[in-house]
Amino acid sequence: MNSRGLKLNIDTLIAGFLIFAFAIGYGIYIYKLNFDLIDPGYRITALMPPLFVICYFVFLHRPIMKYKSPFLIIFALVGFMRYVILSVLTLNEGTFSYISHMDPKDGNIRLAGILMCYELIVCCIAANIASRKILDKKEFQRQELQSTSDNIGVYFIFIAIVILLVALVPSAKIGLSFGIDVNSADNDDVGSFLVLGIRECFVNAKYFLLFATLIILKKLGIRDSTKGYIIVVAVCVLVIALRIGSNKKKMLCDALACLVILLKVFPKQRKISIGALGFFAFVLVFFTALFRGQATEGNALGFLAQYFELEQAEQYFGGQFHVAIAIEAKEMYGELITWKTYILHFLRPMFIIGSFVKRTGFVLLSDIFDIRMSLGLVGHRGDQILVTLGEGYMLYGKIFAPILSAATVVLGVWFDKIYKYSNKIEYVFIAAAMAFYCAQVMIIGTTQIINIITYRMCIYLVVIFVNSRVKIRR
Repeated sequence: MNSRGLKLNIDTLIAGFLIFAFAIGYGIYIYKLNFDLIDPGYRITALMPPLFVICYFVFLHRPIMKYKSPFLIIFALVGFMRYVILSVLTLNEGTFSYISHMDPKDGNIRLAGILMCYELIVCCIAANIASRKILDKKEFQRQELQSTSDNIGVYFIFIAIVILLVALVPSAKIGLSFGIDVNSADNDDVGSFLVLGIRECFVNAKYFLLFATLIILKKLGIRDSTKGYIIVVAVCVLVIALRIGSNKKKMLCDALACLVILLKVFPKQRKISIGALGFFAFVLVFFTALFRGQATEGNALGFLAQYFELEQAEQYFGGQFHVAIAIEAKEMYGELITWKTYILHFLRPMFIIGSFVKRTGFVLLSDIFDIRMSLGLVGHRGDQILVTLGEGYMLYGKIFAPILSAATVVLGVWFDKIYKYSNKIEYVFIAAAMAFYCAQVMIIGTTQIINIITYRMCIYLVVIFVNSRVKIRR
């Protein structure tokens, strides 16, 4: 038996053991669970953990072990949190009623559970098929990771212009955070298209600094040395630390993309890279959580517990309650959804285009969702996320509710292809970052994904293209 066959047998044995252990443990848990104390609409939640385990080992396990790509790995982790951890927390509580003072009907809660199971199956099948069709390259030959061009002139000119614009436009500095000094300012609070553009250029400029550093070190012949590694790590720390606002996901996205570059360029320092960037990202996430009132001083690990408390977990991972609210939003205000919604809903979050679309008179799906979420409350609540499954249901009904989720899964696998097979640093970096967001398709909405992809990639790709075509002479 060859080594590949032996490894496959070992993986199969481990998978079989894990399935058996889960079946025994979850079986005991369900046996001891008192279903009389669980609201009728949430009893279907008990099916979600075993369904996730089945879908994982049938559709996801082999592609993840074979390709080890960021989208597939993060997608599975997000699915575990949503379908296993959140489900168990919900079953332990027996209900959920923290967010809106007018809870969804039991029938809609049950329908939300059915749709979530449907979405999980469809997305896992889509991930399996897409990975086999898109990622399977038998004749691929790995090449050394390099830049799209050895030219750094355009990168430095872009960085210099961005620094000048940030200095000349005071409002562009609103929300600028560095290290543990956290400031909050969402793009929606800025308003000016010029300022939004400067801020996005600023975000891209720090990435170009990393690429320019790698090019310079290679030209000096010290990129692969210990000195070169330390310099690159220092720049990666700067990239993660220097940011706008207090969004933890964007910070983690930068950390992941930087880690990918370190692992690709410096494979021998794998453990050090994971430990160093992982620790630094954890510290920044903690201080950001402290700034946002989600953590307390002197308790560096306690803030992680919020992800295992039902009130916060439901809001982070968009479970049955959120999907049921979307269902009732369509029931109550479905007449507000017009033909414009089917087009403008996807154009509104786009870079540049969105600035023109928002002047058009139409109602966003998120507006309808927020109205339903706010029923029974004093004032308007607009801080909850309309998840992709909710969008799909509101636009296309029950049968095609997971269509947006499945399409995003295919897009995520496509980014994995770029990450895995491209030998260009700039493309690998942005592919890992975009895969990070696509992998969260079940817990965020397509509007967030479209927004981050178009905002990040438009400026990013233009500068990379110009840098690869224009040679700056000294």
